Formats: sequence, C-alpha cells, structure tokens
Amino acid sequence: MIARLTGRLVAVDGVRCVIDVHGVGYEVLAPARAVAPWRDAGDAAVAYVSTQVREDAITLFGFSSDDDRALFVLLLGVTGVGPRLALACLDGMTADALTRALATGDVKRLAQTPGIGKKTAERLVLELKDKVGGLSMVGAAPAAPYAPRAADPLTAALTGLGYDRAEQDRAQAALREQDLGPDKPISDRLRAALKVLYKGAP
Repeated sequence: MIARLTGRLVAVDGVRCVIDVHGVGYEVLAPARAVAPWRDAGDAAVAYVSTQVREDAITLFGFSSDDDRALFVLLLGVTGVGPRLALACLDGMTADALTRALATGDVKRLAQTPGIGKKTAERLVLELKDKVGGLSMVGAAPAAPYAPRAADPLTAALTGLGYDRAEQDRAQAALREQDLGPDKPISDRLRAALKVLYKGAP
C-alpha cells in the first residue's frame, strides 16, 4: 500500500490532485487545506496517503500531515461516513480542532461543517470520542484552546492556513532565533514562518 508520496503538485481540479513523483503522476483526492502547502513546496511536496481498495478501484487520499491521515481513517470507520464526507470534515477543521471537538463531544462545532448535520455529528462523537485519545495530538495540553497566544496575529494567520499547534510552535521557535518577535512586522514574520514550514529550514 502507498503510505506517503514526495514530489511536485502538477494539477488540481476540485479535490482531485496529481502529484508527480519522478515522472509518474499519482492521482490523489485531498482536502483543500492540503493544496497550499503542496503547491509552495516545489519538488518536496509530501502527501501522507490512505490507500482505499475496493473491488472496482484503488483510490489514494492524500493529506499534508499524518494526523490528518489518521483522523481520515478513523472517520471512515464511523457508520454512514464515506470518503467524501470524511474529506469534508478535514477540510472544515484542522486535525487539532477536529480531535478536540470529538474528544469533548462538541456536537455544535462538528455540525457547522458542510455536509455534517446534527445527527451525523452526534454519531461521530458517540463512535470516536473514546478512540481519538490514541492520536498523537490528544492529551491534557492540546485540549486547551489557543487563547494564550491569540494576541499574536501570526497565530491567526497560520491557523487560517491550516497549520496545527506543533507546526506553529516550530515556526515560532525558528522566528525567535531570528529575532522576529511579535514586535516585528507581521508580513516579515509570516514570510519567515512559511519558509520554515515549507522548506524545513529558517
């Protein structure tokens, strides 16, 4: 089974993406949140893949983080939730936010996702509340909201781009080393943060 691809994003059509890996184009269905990081990563776009096999098709579903991929697999195990609905869940919320909503039973927040009604949200909580505890981003600390860092506009910007708390912490640490604290222009800080996250180096 294909678990990960590293290459260049060469085409996007809705949820359908094509990632070129050494001249071979892989069709990957992905949430929109995954596209921006792939597009800006050049030849180093990394897709974490869930390979779904049916009698008539083998379909690759790709994500920009392994947390998203793990949540996608969990969502598929819920009664009445297929790949398209699972993608919608991961497109409407970050992996961190979705995990917290499931762990805390936040049916109202889940139901705000397009395609997820109240009954489906309740079913998601019922079947996954006790399972998300096994994911890496779940624990006492991640369950807390972002409020302590809400005053920093960089946090809001990175959250809006789909980056989770661990990625934001990595970027913030790199910016501190570059003396790019909250007192510096947000445009400079965002540019530097994206360089760290996209290229893996300050």
